[in-house]
Amino acid sequence: MRFGFLDRSRIYLLLSIWFCFLFGGLFFAVMGFNFSGVFDESSVGRSERVYTPLELLGRDIYIREGCHQCHNQLVRSLGAEVDRYGRASVGFERGYVFPTQFGFGRIGRDLSWLGGQYSDEWLISYLSSPFGSGRAFRLMPSYSYLLDRAVFTEDISVYLGAIGLGGGYDADKVSMGLLDFSAQSGGGDFASFRSRYGDIIVHNFLSDGFVSEMEALVSYLQVLGLDYGLE
Repeated sequence: MRFGFLDRSRIYLLLSIWFCFLFGGLFFAVMGFNFSGVFDESSVGRSERVYTPLELLGRDIYIREGCHQCHNQLVRSLGAEVDRYGRASVGFERGYVFPTQFGFGRIGRDLSWLGGQYSDEWLISYLSSPFGSGRAFRLMPSYSYLLDRAVFTEDISVYLGAIGLGGGYDADKVSMGLLDFSAQSGGGDFASFRSRYGDIIVHNFLSDGFVSEMEALVSYLQVLGLDYGLE
């Protein structure tokens, strides 16, 4: 064997492993210095945008239902990925996104820049029947049962308080958590809500009397890529 000597000598084997680690480390260090060419630095900034109570609960449903098992939120700097999904993801642009939803595998499409591409109604229809009329067969299951589940909001202020300032929620946001949830869902003081969170998307989810888990999930999907400090 050409490299059979590695099997016979521990010293050569250890030196070879050390060399591979050294070469790999230097390679990524050099690539890091040239990373500025991957994206337009003028269009990227650390996000100070925190999730609203409605979006935060939607994010929790996204995690609970295992969406991150099939969908990434990480566009690599490969030409094919950038052409298909959009600008390459950058670590520091997700200021308050924790835990990060980079995902485990891209069985479905990448969701990094999904926000604003579709209407609430389209997303609800798709999630309810991803293999419905006019759509090709898909591995994605139906989440129509989320339409019948009301979002549990009684302890939303306690939840925000537990996250605290480290997650961007000050005392004002914590105390107004339930009212802000209602305002973004389509019923409440929009001006007060936007004074705390900025010019955020307001939905019309209270037309049926309650906010379903499906609607909370959609509110989270609608901000993906819109909350990363882009101009």
